[in-house]
Amino acid sequence: MKKTISLLMALVMLLSVCASFSFSAQAKKVDLSSSGKCGEKATYTFNSETGLLTISGTGKIWDDAFYKRSEIKKVVIKKGITKIGFSSFHWSGVEELVLPDGITDIELYAFGGTPYTLNTDNLDGNAVYNNGYLLAVNNDWYDMGDVPEEERDFKIKKGTVLIAAGAFRSVVLDSVEVPSGVKYIGQMAFYAAEIPTITLPASLTSIYDDSFAENYSIKDVYFKGSRSDAKKIKSKDAYSGNVEVLGSKMFAPLFWGEEYNPKPTVHYAKVSAPEVKSLTKGIKSFTIKWKKRTGAKGYQIQYATNKAMTKSKKSVYVKNNKTFTKKVSKLKSKKTYYVRMRSYKMKNGKKVYSSWSTVKKIKTK
Repeated sequence: MKKTISLLMALVMLLSVCASFSFSAQAKKVDLSSSGKCGEKATYTFNSETGLLTISGTGKIWDDAFYKRSEIKKVVIKKGITKIGFSSFHWSGVEELVLPDGITDIELYAFGGTPYTLNTDNLDGNAVYNNGYLLAVNNDWYDMGDVPEEERDFKIKKGTVLIAAGAFRSVVLDSVEVPSGVKYIGQMAFYAAEIPTITLPASLTSIYDDSFAENYSIKDVYFKGSRSDAKKIKSKDAYSGNVEVLGSKMFAPLFWGEEYNPKPTVHYAKVSAPEVKSLTKGIKSFTIKWKKRTGAKGYQIQYATNKAMTKSKKSVYVKNNKTFTKKVSKLKSKKTYYVRMRSYKMKNGKKVYSSWSTVKKIKTK
């Protein structure tokens, strides 16, 4: 029953999203000729004999620009183009595709229904990749569950930097591992999919707020960074286009299917670096105070007599997460020391450290 409701809601939302984009001010179907504009700062040339379309310039290719243009057989996009708009080449005749470095967003249906994405010869590990961009998974998988059991633990190819909008939409998998290096996750990338477990890298810089919408099965999100790393990720509103930086309370709700799914558990691989609140001098000593880090098992305080932290370097450990002040004694009088600290958590019996805090200096009495 829940699955039926979720599918109906997914269809309604998908149709509403499509409608909102179709009437976007940026939607402009090109009257294909030998040359012309295909974006505010993007231009094209087209060879009608060979079917080659070459796009140059900067910025975004218009939504619907080459929609259903079956005469286009090969597309070469030059460096400078950073976004490929909604339905830009949807149901066109593109068989070959050359994409440049520097693309940050490939919107919904940009290459949907093209011979290029439907050609099984272009599959690499059940997905279509192009120059580090994951455009779509195996087209046979979109039938809500038509994925062989042995293929349901899906690992995205290393070297990928972007997951295109809608790439995993409605796909049923046991898990997805997004590798380090991926920076961008597109709109509705995992929309209405069923994926209980997903692993995300600390390299992420941008994610749409509906990338995991209606994905009611998510139970565990494994994030390869810390809470501080998560706060650096920019969240883009799929409707307004506004961009915000994720707060620690905003990260988990990205995967939350509202009343139909309990809030998933976000597992952080690393603990955040401590925030030093104060460093005060004493007689042959200094006292350091810091802010508690959730998930920390303890802290390492390191001090040295040079800023590079190489001379007379020593460490002091606080082996709990209940103490947030430490006096370091038996130092030299009227001596300048450089101090930094980091958090750690335990994993398989070993310490996993955060990054270091900013180096601060103090001169003893």
